[in-house]
Amino acid sequence: MPVIANTARSTKRWKLLVGTDEYQGHTSKIDITPKISSWEGGDGNTITDDAGCDVAISIAQDTENEESLWRIMRDRAGEKATLVVSPHHDGTFSESVDITLQRLPMTMARGTSIPEVNVTLAGVYTPAVTP
Repeated sequence: MPVIANTARSTKRWKLLVGTDEYQGHTSKIDITPKISSWEGGDGNTITDDAGCDVAISIAQDTENEESLWRIMRDRAGEKATLVVSPHHDGTFSESVDITLQRLPMTMARGTSIPEVNVTLAGVYTPAVTP
């Protein structure tokens, strides 16, 4: 039996693309959580379906920059977009998710902290992942 190497490494830098624009520097955290829907009938028959995913993103509230991710989400609310997330900036693996942009919350903070907002979007894998 071969021993398979574990090449996992810490995620310090990632890519987040919306179209061809990269927004990695606008985010501090991204989580993509699959939603699997299962059903079991009385005769033991089961059906499992890919029900998409939830995409949770922490975004800097950059209100003055019209090209910031916060402004793109706010100004283009309702538009469809595809996020391409690569866990390692120099890696080859990526996950593509179709989402609908939505208006983000606005938070106020005094002092030197940069306001950050958290949003969870419903997504569909592109292409759909077969469980």
